[in-house]
Amino acid sequence: MKLSRRNVLAGLGGLAVGGGALLGSGAFSSVEAQRTVEVNVVTGTGVAEEFADVVLENVGANSGVGSPANPELGVGPEGSPTDPTTLFPTSSDSYGDSGYSPDDNDVSLIDNDVQIIYGVSGEELPPNSSVFYDGHFTVVNDSGSNANDFEVTISTNNRGDLLQQQGSPPTDDLTTGTVSAGSTTSLDARLNTGSSADESDTLTISITQP
Repeated sequence: MKLSRRNVLAGLGGLAVGGGALLGSGAFSSVEAQRTVEVNVVTGTGVAEEFADVVLENVGANSGVGSPANPELGVGPEGSPTDPTTLFPTSSDSYGDSGYSPDDNDVSLIDNDVQIIYGVSGEELPPNSSVFYDGHFTVVNDSGSNANDFEVTISTNNRGDLLQQQGSPPTDDLTTGTVSAGSTTSLDARLNTGSSADESDTLTISITQP
């Protein structure tokens, strides 16, 4: 089993609402909250990372890219978000047989060692709220003639409802089902900010054969 570790910083708090659709409880606070999430990418035997990618979509902070990019969503460090257009992939990159065409403000969580910031400075999110991100992650299978199907599960360990898959009801684990060779799957996410001033968690991206 191959294991790579990435740190993801989710800065949550304040009163400004970013580009994601937001549903609040009304119990807003001026106290800023920060969510620090360590990300583990785990691949099972027979699943090569060069064939699999999990792409964070529409990273808007410090990108100079307009709609539909999310201005509150950035890649770290927290104090100075990186321009996502300098990271892989860009609009000129190809994912071969999968047919996936990335935008300049999409960021690979497999190829880049990055932090994710939910609520960058000036675009903070209120506590006790849910932010909905349609197509938050795109899972790409570019195995081509190797025909390696796989499944992806994205989950948080300590507070399972920190990041959920949209649905009725929402589920704590974001799951793709089987992603066949040369295809992509999009995952809609729901971010629940919670009320704690500080919180740490672990986000695990598991890539396994069905």
